[in-house]
Amino acid sequence: MSNDNLNDSIPPKHKSLPPYRKSQRIQENDETHPSNFILCFLSFLIPIVGLILGTVLLTRHEVADRKTGSNCLFWAAIGFLMG
Repeated sequence: MSNDNLNDSIPPKHKSLPPYRKSQRIQENDETHPSNFILCFLSFLIPIVGLILGTVLLTRHEVADRKTGSNCLFWAAIGFLMG
């Protein structure tokens, strides 16, 4: 038995699959998710909660969380100005 036949029987590595990354998870449409609306509405009604919540969400690594955090801060500022 030669080495050429032995190497032909070993399947090649599958190179078409990308490495898994936590940020590539399949997510729902983050802009229309009901919890984002609730968090922003709560930030408008109780601005101090919006400031704390927005600050916490801005420190997270996921883009959707940071976007929700900035929206919470925006609505908290509007709530302060209106109230």
